[in-house]
Amino acid sequence: MKTIILLIFLCLTSFSPVQGQTKILSFSASKANGSSWSDLDKRYKNALDADSALAVFKTAEEQANLIEAYQGFLVAISNHLSEQGVKWKGTTRIFNRFYFDRNGNVEYYSYTFLSNPPNEADERQFVDAMSSFFKAHRFGVTADVPFAQCSPVTFQ
Repeated sequence: MKTIILLIFLCLTSFSPVQGQTKILSFSASKANGSSWSDLDKRYKNALDADSALAVFKTAEEQANLIEAYQGFLVAISNHLSEQGVKWKGTTRIFNRFYFDRNGNVEYYSYTFLSNPPNEADERQFVDAMSSFFKAHRFGVTADVPFAQCSPVTFQ
């Protein structure tokens, strides 16, 4: 009996689910590969929308909480990139789109450099740093459905 209980315990602890790896791809690379972000946009509702009936976060309080969490998330990303040694060639603007699961884990991340695009090696460092950030951090807000949020951001 003790052996069976031990085996069940080992099976349950050995095969616990692990968060999947975030898929990261620039908008231009996804277009070149024939990937369609519109497919993701169908599966992930907009966190905010001009028509609040279409948004995941509908009330003024929910929207304020989302905006505060999103700003904090972007600051945490900026700090992480700096800690990982990502260097910018002057002021660099990036357009981001995050696709979150219900628990706030980033499942997909897409980006495009709007100014001062890095060389290939520096972009790889950026992607690696973003990947390590997503493994260690979750967005501070959850929802009943998967959701997406986008914005430009400026790094210096």
